[in-house]
Amino acid sequence: MKDNLLETKQRIFQYWYIDGLPELALGGIFLILGLYFYIQAVIPNESLLGQILNVGFVVIIIGSVYLTRFLIGYFKNRLTYPRTGYVAYQRKPGQYRWIRVILAMGIAALVAGLIIAFPGYEKLMPAITGIILSFVFLIFGYRGSILRFYLLSLISLVLGGVFSFLGTGGNIGLGYYYFLIGLICSLSGGCILRSYLKKYPDKPEDDHVG
Repeated sequence: MKDNLLETKQRIFQYWYIDGLPELALGGIFLILGLYFYIQAVIPNESLLGQILNVGFVVIIIGSVYLTRFLIGYFKNRLTYPRTGYVAYQRKPGQYRWIRVILAMGIAALVAGLIIAFPGYEKLMPAITGIILSFVFLIFGYRGSILRFYLLSLISLVLGGVFSFLGTGGNIGLGYYYFLIGLICSLSGGCILRSYLKKYPDKPEDDHVG
């Protein structure tokens, strides 16, 4: 019984990623982050734009997440569900969502504290970010038994390590890292979406009752 429940959860998780749309959305968020960190690296921190970016980081992240969630739902309603059906996903209680937000903010605060305390630590930022996202991709791969997430996990690890090894740290290193991992996620999602639309080219005709 327990095995059947786990298998059902796994299939539901796999179905969410069947069309590549979540990866396209994730790639979009990473591209936005890449642009954000790159702009921060090339403009003076004391400039007006630099101050706005420093203050607006949380707004950019939250706004990107909500926008991509809306876009995923929008395109799934028009591309995926009419072709292969709708699955109702169990939503996490609000308290668990807040725990994840607090945890993410705690990690960000810890990293920021380390940068302030140890200036040389900046060089390791791409590697640390690569490790964190590699772990996230591993969880995705394990939960749904989806092989491409294991590959993304390895790519994230290598990219972060390469930038830190080359001494491209700080915001510029993070900008390059996020931009490249964003492109790779978008490419992966685009290939999956293309394959999905080829496999299910047409929406099934509605049955008419006469």
